[in-house]
Amino acid sequence: MNNADELALEFDDVAAAAESALTDDCRGLLRELNSALAAMSDRSHAGVWSLEALSTAPEWADVRSRATAALRLLPR
Repeated sequence: MNNADELALEFDDVAAAAESALTDDCRGLLRELNSALAAMSDRSHAGVWSLEALSTAPEWADVRSRATAALRLLPR
């Protein structure tokens, strides 16, 4: 398992644990983010799970964009 794999697994753990404390909008964004990660887990997307792809693949740019939007909705 590489660091990109660990990143997705950690997201899954944290999102599940925090879901009840989040707004509906934030939960929706996290579900979209989880769906994007799940779609990337298909064998045809194996190349996006390298450390290089983490910074260059458009799939990861989409993940970062969705994560940033969700962070903006977190309570402060």
